[in-house]
Amino acid sequence: KQDDDDDGGDGGDVVLGFISDNQNEPNKFTRLLRHMNDRMPHAIIHVGDMVQDGWKTTDWHNYWYVPLHNAAVGHTIPIITARGNHDSEYSSSYAYTYLPGNGAYYSFRLGPCFFLVLDTNADPKMAPHQTAYIKEQMASPEASGSTFRIGIFHIPPHTNLWGPHLEFSGEPFVREWMSLLQGGNEAWPGLDIAVSGHTHAYERGYGYPLSRYMTVIMGGGGGGLDQHLSKGLNDTWPFEVTHKDHHYATLRIENGCRLVWDAYDLRNRPFDTFEVDKCNIDTGLR
Repeated sequence: KQDDDDDGGDGGDVVLGFISDNQNEPNKFTRLLRHMNDRMPHAIIHVGDMVQDGWKTTDWHNYWYVPLHNAAVGHTIPIITARGNHDSEYSSSYAYTYLPGNGAYYSFRLGPCFFLVLDTNADPKMAPHQTAYIKEQMASPEASGSTFRIGIFHIPPHTNLWGPHLEFSGEPFVREWMSLLQGGNEAWPGLDIAVSGHTHAYERGYGYPLSRYMTVIMGGGGGGLDQHLSKGLNDTWPFEVTHKDHHYATLRIENGCRLVWDAYDLRNRPFDTFEVDKCNIDTGLR
């Protein structure tokens, strides 16, 4: 999928596909993957809920491996994943999604981007070591030396859409992580973008007034859509874009210093775009 002069490294453009929350809808998932594949991504990042029930072997076959095969991506494009609540912490989930590090959360660099992938199944009260890992990674030379820093975690800190009969407006302990992910100085520059799923819709904006990084919720990979405001939500979070349809997205790095995000619906029509341009500023800080 790469040109001879484009090795996906610091000197070449990078194209990544993003998708989440296909769960038990393989047909829409396959359709979205085929659209995404036409855009020739170097890798696909799945933000969680790859299946409906992570303990079922049949789910991993029918809802994960078969769509990857039918869309002709599973054997040609690297798949990077975060753990979702439906995938959960079952032994089968770990067996069928072999991830770096401890298999739950990890970081990596790709081109000029640093990625921090977290496991929102692990509440920090139960797993304080993940909070320590966030601090360690955000202060690392790999993070501070990258032009862009991107967080990947399934459950979002904020959301407006869930359902008229269910109360959920974001995960409180993920909000607690935000102070660690904000950054604000050269040694701790913070994220540029945080990508989540869980809500089966698309919401994009700074999430709350003091946020320093863009929040994208993109849980439209196939599962039933969330089209109503969460029960009990008095004041909505200030997202700039809301889209209630199935979707996928691409992240493109141009010239090593411009990040372009594009989102597409089930018919492959674009409906959102934004960019983070660092071509004319000190890339150590946002």
